[in-house]
Amino acid sequence: MALKGKIAAIVSDTSVVINLGSVQGVKPGMRFRAIFETPPIPDPDNPRNSLGNLVIEIGRLQVQSVLEKMSFCELEGTAQPFTVSSVFSLTTVTPKVDQSEERLVPPDSTIIKVGTTVVQLVPEEQEKLKQAPPSPRASSA
Repeated sequence: MALKGKIAAIVSDTSVVINLGSVQGVKPGMRFRAIFETPPIPDPDNPRNSLGNLVIEIGRLQVQSVLEKMSFCELEGTAQPFTVSSVFSLTTVTPKVDQSEERLVPPDSTIIKVGTTVVQLVPEEQEKLKQAPPSPRASSA
């Protein structure tokens, strides 16, 4: 099972501390993804039903050094900003949305900060994601 933790501190523009260490089995070289999870999305036809939620990868980390209860990580490259049009648009027409509607993904949600969730990339995922840019993926609620 993949380890799941949080960003505990920001060291610099390119390095962070996570709240996972040797006690949890973290080793240098392990990779994690920083994610933003949306709240459950209600079905507009039946608000009692949830359509699930989105898990959006906002960055990738690689463990550099490990202590008992925490690890120092470097950010890998630059995460591509999440934009609805780059993911869902099927035409070249720029859609317009109701600006008064609450945003599922708030603008600051793609910033890695203290409290951001991190999830270990297991070996199979590391191989698949080696060349793939970060992108949103659906998750069942």
